[in-house]
Amino acid sequence: MFVRKVDRNLARLAKALDEAVAKYQSKRLCAFIVVLTDDAEATEKALRKLADKHGISYVPLTYIEGPPPASYNISPDAEVTVLTWKAVKVVKSRGFSSTKDLTKKTVASIVNDAKALLE
Repeated sequence: MFVRKVDRNLARLAKALDEAVAKYQSKRLCAFIVVLTDDAEATEKALRKLADKHGISYVPLTYIEGPPPASYNISPDAEVTVLTWKAVKVVKSRGFSSTKDLTKKTVASIVNDAKALLE
């Protein structure tokens, strides 16, 4: 998943993914969050704070300073891009214009997409 800002809506998704990864470790479910930023220092602090506050321990919270590599095909208009993949193939790509779109219902749908790959 690629995002452009760290906020409470991102925390909701990070926590839900962390719980799913912890629960399905034996089935090798993995997730990570990448923040696209121009301020690495501030982003690193925000990610550490998010991880500490919400107990995120199974999902790496990382960042890329500057634009993402072109090969990632991240829309410049999307504030959040969620990629679901199995092996090395992307099976679903969802873009959201804002982290406000990460409602409880949307987060549940994203987690369910990930769990469906385990079947």
